[in-house]
This record gives sequence, structure tokens and C-alpha cells, in this order.
Amino acid sequence: MHHYSRKSKEKVSRPIQSSSEAVPAEQKQSSQHTGWRSLFDWFQAATFSPDWVEAPWSRPATGYALALLGQLAIVVLVALLGQIFPTLCFCESLLLLVVFLVAWGWGAAPALIATCAGAVGLLLLWLPSSTTPAVSQLEHILRFLLYMGAGITLGTLTSRIQQARYTAQAFGQRMEEIIDALPDPLVFYDAQGEVVQYNRSARELEATEQRDASVAEMPTHVDMHDTAGKPLTAHDLPLARALRGEVVTDVELRYSPPTGAPERTILMSGTPLRAQVNDSIIGAVTITHDLSALRLAEYEATGRARQLEATFNAMTDGVVIYDSAGQIQRFNEAYNKLIALDKAPEHRQATPAERAEMLAVRDEHGSILSPEHQPVQRMLAGEVFTANQAIDIQVHTLDGRDVQLNITGTPMYDQEHALTGGVLIFRDVTERRALERRTQEALEALLTMAEDLVHLPEQAEHSEAATKMSNGISKPLAELIRRVLGCERVAVTAIDQTTHELHSLTVVGISPEQEQLWYARESGFHLSELLEGTSFSPHQNSNEPVVVDFTQPPLCNLPNPFGIQTMILTPLKIGSRQIGVLALDYGTSTHVYTPAEITLTRAVADLSALVIERERLQREQAMAQASVLALHETNRMMDEFIGIAGHELRTPLTTVKASVQLANRQLARLLSQPDALPATIDKQLAIVKSHLDRTERQVGMQNRLVRDLLDVSRIHADRLELHPELCDLANLVREVVEDQHYLTAQRTIDLSIHTPDEILVLADADRIRQVINNYLSNALKYSEASKPVQISVNLLDTQVQVSISDEGPGLAPEQQQRIWERFYRAPGIEVRTGSGVGLGLGLHISRTIIERHDGHFGVHSDPPHGSTFWFTLPLAEQKPM
Repeated sequence: MHHYSRKSKEKVSRPIQSSSEAVPAEQKQSSQHTGWRSLFDWFQAATFSPDWVEAPWSRPATGYALALLGQLAIVVLVALLGQIFPTLCFCESLLLLVVFLVAWGWGAAPALIATCAGAVGLLLLWLPSSTTPAVSQLEHILRFLLYMGAGITLGTLTSRIQQARYTAQAFGQRMEEIIDALPDPLVFYDAQGEVVQYNRSARELEATEQRDASVAEMPTHVDMHDTAGKPLTAHDLPLARALRGEVVTDVELRYSPPTGAPERTILMSGTPLRAQVNDSIIGAVTITHDLSALRLAEYEATGRARQLEATFNAMTDGVVIYDSAGQIQRFNEAYNKLIALDKAPEHRQATPAERAEMLAVRDEHGSILSPEHQPVQRMLAGEVFTANQAIDIQVHTLDGRDVQLNITGTPMYDQEHALTGGVLIFRDVTERRALERRTQEALEALLTMAEDLVHLPEQAEHSEAATKMSNGISKPLAELIRRVLGCERVAVTAIDQTTHELHSLTVVGISPEQEQLWYARESGFHLSELLEGTSFSPHQNSNEPVVVDFTQPPLCNLPNPFGIQTMILTPLKIGSRQIGVLALDYGTSTHVYTPAEITLTRAVADLSALVIERERLQREQAMAQASVLALHETNRMMDEFIGIAGHELRTPLTTVKASVQLANRQLARLLSQPDALPATIDKQLAIVKSHLDRTERQVGMQNRLVRDLLDVSRIHADRLELHPELCDLANLVREVVEDQHYLTAQRTIDLSIHTPDEILVLADADRIRQVINNYLSNALKYSEASKPVQISVNLLDTQVQVSISDEGPGLAPEQQQRIWERFYRAPGIEVRTGSGVGLGLGLHISRTIIERHDGHFGVHSDPPHGSTFWFTLPLAEQKPM
């Protein structure tokens, strides 16, 4: 409306223009549109919905309808009342009542419509007629104008009041939402200190749930005190101070909640609430900020800072913090002691170049470092010195010491990655580097010694005593030890493993006369006789070297033909076995043995012990090789002798056997004719025949022994011939059993063949018969005559197994392994039946025969319950013909 009025004023004040300067039609339409738009906006802004009317009656359309219909009803009612009561006055009051109700509920715009509608109704009621006096018409006009003024004023004021109320309600609601959204507890109190209102955060606090507690009672409900720990009375509480009119700002308090929760730290502020009329205090408002987490974080940060400070100062390495210009900002006590900073306090304020000059900074090889290669400058240039990239420098400290430092460090940057400085860690590695150098030198010396040991003679000459080394080994070894250790004299002495007596091996570094005297010592002496009263024992368990001082009692009182001052005695040990003693000294000069020298001496002694042990093992190896060669030659000669003897014995035995058999047959024919000879001669011939039978059996036994010898000779010469053919193994077993029944009719032999069919195998029948005879004769020989022998034949899938069991003494496990060896006879196993003659060859020959037939053999024995010898052969179907 204001915009439209300004446009109208501009239009009025504008001079009258000619027709050629008239405003275009589009501009006129635009101005009219703007005016109507402003009117529409006013109607929209001056209309609202009442909160005391439920939907849908609270809509603006309801207000406009009520304005029209209500005024229409009032006009009708006034017309009726005018007919009934012609003198009725102030009928406009009913119309104004409708205007008030519409303005109160729906705003100024509907009230304006109601006012206009009422005015139209009044005009209809007061239409002038020809009979109406002029005074009455003037009265009606005046009443109409008063009505319009009162209606517009009443509607506008009522609408403004209602809009103000709605605005206040909305503002109050927004304030409540804002207060409720505050993260800190906000509490409103009345003049007596009772809680009136509080926000969501306050409701969540357990302390504020004590709503019934007044200001005076609050200290009894909550243990509250200041930061110094002083308890607060009700008079000192921020709320009490605010109720007294004081504005309290940022008071830090501590209290323990009544629920037993941990103590809290709060920051409380408060202000009084005053009445607008008389400025009296009607209450107070407080806001509380929880500082518990902040104070806990500060406490922890302080603790961590103290820990960091303590760690910083407790570090054994020097730590220095620099700014971006390389100036020292901070350092720990270790760095202070490392470079003796107390001797030159101005060192801290010096520039990097001045500090480097004061310390004479050099690289690890001793060369002066240029400024750009100084560790501080390299760090400020962005270089990081990690453990793998640490650098070593040498410095001359402020108190005059030369030390070697190992440096690690890194530059420091801010959030924008701008360099702010750096930190360097200095570690004193002077002793470590010296130890590393000594270790390196010792390793190089040991490597030199090991390389020289390779060139020592590999074969030692035999000596008379097993504990002595040949001079070809001991002399070069002693010279090598002397060169590696840098000493003057070295002596090596062997220890007898049984008597612990010492035997001189070699010595170097002494004169020929002294060497002759040293070798002339009585063999078999004990070192303890010379070193009685010292800490060294020639057969001590430790391999640590021992320094013996000959200038101190009791050794100083003994003869000292070699002029020894101090000597190191080191045991030569292989594992826990001590094989000798290494002695070395530096002659008549006084020498202090360093730990590095003692360590190197121990290493040299270990290597020397290995050399001595190698020589001994080589000698034993040579002796073992000689024994093996001698045994091999002996076996060869024995096999050759057995072969020759077997052939030489077989020919006469065959002749003897044939002659005995012929004589026996002739005697049998003579004895079969009892009338041809006298009785006395017949009796004597019978005696002769019994002797011939015995002789024939003995010849057969000797023939079997010779056959075994020949078989063994053939086996070891790989000339044992087999003639395999298809044969029935079951029938072979039966034949052997029948032959044994004929020879030993008094023995019981149980035969079990678990198959009704023949068992065909591809084998040399005579050799398999020989194996069965060997098994069966052993079972009969080593069991009692009253005990039976069992023979069983079983099919096992594609093989056949023959087992022969006896009830003899059995065999121990170690005997079961060796029973198949050549010439082996189990000790302690006596023959129970028959002759004990045997060479221990039967089972050895049987094993070879079974192996040549692709079979297997074995024995099961449980002493003293007998043994079971068995062998298997493949069936003929699995063996090609």
C-alpha cells in the first residue's frame, strides 16, 4: 500500500503531458497489476487462523463467510427488532460485535469485509424516503460514519492485538526450542529459588532432578565446593547470589552427584529476573557448562606432559629440538652431559656454523664436514635420518673428549606443511664402534687363521702315543696362533683322557736351549703340580681362559726358567671333552690382557682344538680304512680258501662215500646168507656193518658241510646257479618230511597243508628242498626229542608260505637279526637232539636261495617258547614261464 501511495503521489505531482508524451498502455497495465498485487498481499498478511477454533473451521474462508453471513443475520435481526421496537437505538453495536469477533478470530481483512457488509446493511435499513425528515437523514449519515470509523478501528486494533499475541506465542515457542537445544543446562527459578522451567540438558543431569530442593537445602543434597576444595554454603551459591540481584559470570565449581557418580566440574553463570513494573526480582536463570571432560583432558594432558618431560630427561640418548633457523630450542640432560654443555653455556645461543666449529664436527672417517653436510642443515633441508639411514659423526666435546655419535632425526612441519624446526637424537657409540673395530680385527685374524689351517698337512704321521700330534701339524699351528694373537710364546699341551696327565706337544717363540728344556719335562706330569694355588684346573668344566700371574705368590716362589710374567691358559675342548691346554705369554714384558684379547684367545683355542681333533680323526680314519682293507682282503682270501678246500675235500669224500656204500652192500649180501658163513664170523660182520653204517652217515654229514662251503663260495663269487622248473611245493615238503622220518623215526613231525590242490611254483626243486631241510633240521636239532615240530603250508593270495615251528629255547631280537649272517651261531643256544656239528651257513644259504627266487623269509620267536622260521614263494601263475 505504501508503494502504491508513493506511485500515486508521483503521478499527481507530475506535470500534465501532451498527447504525444502519453504513457504507453503496457506501463499503465503494469502499474494497475502492481496495485492489485499489493492489495492482495495486504489481505493475505491481514488474515490468520484462530487457534481456539478446530479445523476445518479455522480456515480464512470461514472468517470471510462469517463476516458476510453474520452481518446479514444481524441486519435481519435489527430489522425485526425495529418493527417490534421502533424506538430501539444503537443497533450498530451488534454489527460492531460481529466485526470484533471476526477481527479477533481471523484478522483485519475479514473484519474490514464484515464492516463493509454491516455498512451495506445499515444503508439498506436507512434508505431515505420522501417522508423522512432531513434531521433523521443527517443522523443516519452521522451514525453511518461513526459505525465505519468504529468498525475499521475496532477491526484493526483487535487484529493487531491478536497478531501480537500470536507473534508472542511463536516467539515464546521458538525461545523454548532454542533454550531446549542448548547443550548446557539452563534453569529458571522463582524468587524462592524453586525450579520453574529447565531445558532438555538440565533434565538429563541428575543434580537438577532434585526439583524440590530449595536454595537453602541444596548444599545438603549436593556436595558442592570451589576449585580449592572449600565447601560452599547456600549463601555462596551462584543461584543465591543471582536471587540477591548479582550477575554471576563463569564461576567454576565442583560437586559430587547424589547418585554416586564421579565428581563433576562445572562453570556456572546466573542473572536475576526482574519485574518490568517495579524492577523487583521475581526469579533467576542459571546456565551450567560441564567442564569435567575438559578438566580431565587437561589433567591427562598435564600428566602426559610430565611423563613426556620425565621421559625426555630420562633418555640416555641426547635429544635436541631446533627451530627453523637451526637454533637450539630445547635439549635434555643426556645431551648436556654428552657434550659437556656446562663448560660453555654460550654454545646454546650459537649459530649452527659456530656450534659445528666449537665441536669440530667430522665424519666417521675423521674428515671435517662442510656446512651443507652438517646434520642440522641436512635435517632442515628435509632429510630424515631413520634407523637405517642414521649417520655417524665424530666430535670434540666441550670438555676435551673425542666421541663418536650416531644421529637419527627428522624435520617438523605445521599443518600447512611449513617447516617449523626439527629434532635430532645423539647416541654415544664410541665404545660400540671401538668394539666393532676390535671384533672386525679379531674376525679378520680368525679368518686368516682358518685360511692358513686349510693349508696345513691333511695327513699326519703316526706317533707312538695316541695323544700326541705329529710335528708336521703342531709346529705350524703354534706359529699360526702366535702370528694371529701377536704374542711372543705359544705352547700346546695334550691331556690324556684317562689319567688327565699332560704330554708336551709343541712350543714356539723360545730359544733352542729353552725348547730342549721344555721337551725334556717328565712325560705324564700334571699342570696342577706347577699351578697349585691358582684358579686354573687342567680339566675344568669351563672353557674360559685364565690369566696366571707368575709375579705373585705362590708362583713367584717357584723356579721360572722361561722368565714368564703373566700367562693365559685356555682349555682346548671338543664339546665337554678337554683334549689339551693352550698357553701363551708376552715374555718378560708386563702385559695387561684386554677382554678383546681374552675373547680372541678363546676363539683361537676353539679353532686349535678343532685342528687337533681333526688330526686325531684323520689318524683314526686311516686306521679304520686300513682295518677295512685288511678285513676285505681276509674275507677274499677266506672265500678263496673255502672254495679250494671245498673242491679238494669233495673228491676224496666222494670216493670214501662210494667205497663205504659198496662195502656196506657186500656185507649186506653176506649177512643175507646165514648158512654161508660161520656164526662167529657172521656176528663180527654184523658189527662191521654197523660201523660202516655209522661211517656212511658221518661221510654224508661231512659231504653236507663241504656242500655248504661250496655254496657259500659260489654265493660270494656270484656263481650260484639255479635251474627253475615248474614243481609242486606241497609234494616237495612231503618228500623232505618223509626223508626226515626215515632218518629220525623217533621224532614227531606234524605236517599241515591247507589246500587240496597242488601248489605250483617256478623254482629249483633241489635248492628249495635244501632250504626246507635246513629249516627242519634246525628245528629238530634245537628242540627236545619229546617235543613235536610243526610244518604248515598256506596260500597267501599270490604267494605260498612254508612255516616250520619248534618248541626250543627261542631267539632274542638281536639274534633274530644276525641269525641269517654267514658263520653266525647264536651264543647260548645248545643243541638238544642229534649232532652239534655245523658251520653256521645253513640259514645264510637258505636266505640267498629264497631271495634268488623272489621270495621272502623271516623268523618269529618268543623266548623261551620256541621259534617259527618261514619263507614265501610266488605262485607259478604270477611268474612267467
